Amino acid sequence: MKYFIYCRKSTEEKDRQLLSIESQRDELRTRFPEIEIVGRYEESKSAFKPYNRPMFNEMLERIKNGEADGIAAWDPSRLSRNPLDGSMIIHLLDTGVIKDLKFGSYHFDNSPEGKMMLNFALSQSKYSSDKLSKDVKRGMLKKCSKGSRPNMAPTGYMNDYNSLKGEKQILEDPERFELVRKMWEMLLSSRYSVRDIWRISNEEWRFKTRKFKTLGGKPLAINTLYRIFTNSFYYGEFIWDGETYQGSHTAMITKEEFDRAQILLGRKGRPRPQKHRFPYTGVIKCGECGCSVTAEHKLKKLVRSGETKIYTYYHCTKKKYHAKCSQKHITADDLESQIVKVLETITVPENLFKCTVKYLEKLHNRESKDRTNIQKNIQNSYNDCGKRIDNLLKLYICPENADKSLLDEHEFKEQKQRLLKEKEQIAEKLEDCDRRQKDWLDLSEKTFEFATYAKHWFETGTLDDKKSVFQSLGQNFLLKDGELDIELPKQFISIKNGLKSLRTQNPRFSLVSEDEITSKDFEKGGKLFYWSG
Repeated sequence: MKYFIYCRKSTEEKDRQLLSIESQRDELRTRFPEIEIVGRYEESKSAFKPYNRPMFNEMLERIKNGEADGIAAWDPSRLSRNPLDGSMIIHLLDTGVIKDLKFGSYHFDNSPEGKMMLNFALSQSKYSSDKLSKDVKRGMLKKCSKGSRPNMAPTGYMNDYNSLKGEKQILEDPERFELVRKMWEMLLSSRYSVRDIWRISNEEWRFKTRKFKTLGGKPLAINTLYRIFTNSFYYGEFIWDGETYQGSHTAMITKEEFDRAQILLGRKGRPRPQKHRFPYTGVIKCGECGCSVTAEHKLKKLVRSGETKIYTYYHCTKKKYHAKCSQKHITADDLESQIVKVLETITVPENLFKCTVKYLEKLHNRESKDRTNIQKNIQNSYNDCGKRIDNLLKLYICPENADKSLLDEHEFKEQKQRLLKEKEQIAEKLEDCDRRQKDWLDLSEKTFEFATYAKHWFETGTLDDKKSVFQSLGQNFLLKDGELDIELPKQFISIKNGLKSLRTQNPRFSLVSEDEITSKDFEKGGKLFYWSG
């Protein structure tokens, strides 16, 4: 009889301990030197799912065509670990298409009893496969409950390969963590589009993904960047098997920053496809009916010159059928001139920007000491709450409370839940205090940098620059009767009022050089622009 040799190395964790393909082949040739081998099939595939092994399927087709009479394999599990493939093997034996099977670790006799025992062996393979799947899933869920995502770490992080099994965590990638954090900062500044960030990362930073044996070590793909900006892992949570878990890894951003990023990208975290690029659509609402404001291009042919010009108009979509909207359109030039006027009210002269930043640094150093004392008090409260939880547990399990006369189960659970909630609230305050202390100066400097240069960026920048500046200017953009109303955030209101006060006191203050600003002016300028962090 003629035989095909079939060797398979599984990709499943448990089966990786079995013989390699080369070892299986050598063992079969040693054990069955007398059989006629007419072909050899080798593949590294899992047999857990049917139709997943092209070489196996090709081998069966050739046997059906009469090119061979039997199969030689290391053991029955190499042929099948799922009921469909197992049934196919038994069926081909019953119909005489397969006349014999030879196994290196199992004796097969082509008889009713032999086929029954083979069926048992294949069923055992199926059972082992199912059990392995269940064990793996249980292990994965246990790992998730400990806050560790069980698959490959996303860009900016790395898997821990050195710790013991069950204790491995996802760590910061020392080469890429800060770079990916910078990508988030660029997105949240509203001054860069995703494509800008992608270009800067690859062309200026020479960013390369983490290198593995057969993957990585390449420039960042733009779809990977979109996955980064829509992945909850970066603010500390991850989803596994449909459930959300709190990760134990170091978060790169806050939940609030992630939510804001989704708004900047679009509700579903993907840029909305547009036929035309209108920088101010999507955020402006009609002040009369509340519908969105859209834009369109119109062509007009000039009578005298015969030249055709393109004009851009912004107008209400008027999509609310129950309300009749009377608002008319406004030209893009008119809209932009109004935006420039708003920017002028918060534009800080460069000389004042420099002295204000110096004052803020001085103020930050002074306030850091106060915040440190506050942080110590919060930490003491957190530690005290932890001690109260420990004491509650000691009381509940002490011998004197064996009959639950001192503290019954209901009271224990109720008090424990209350203390855990209190501890969680204190932990949030502690984290917030620490974050505010670290971010306050950086946020202030970025705010004043925006106020100083935003008008220049808007007037000389691209459409993306205009859009970024406009969206960073405020919130609740309303257009009514041709007038744009923007609700400025409190920091810009403070800057606006401070500038107004300084102009009242000294109309020439913007012309004074930085060296001419006295310590009194220095304090005055800084205080006028200060808002509570």
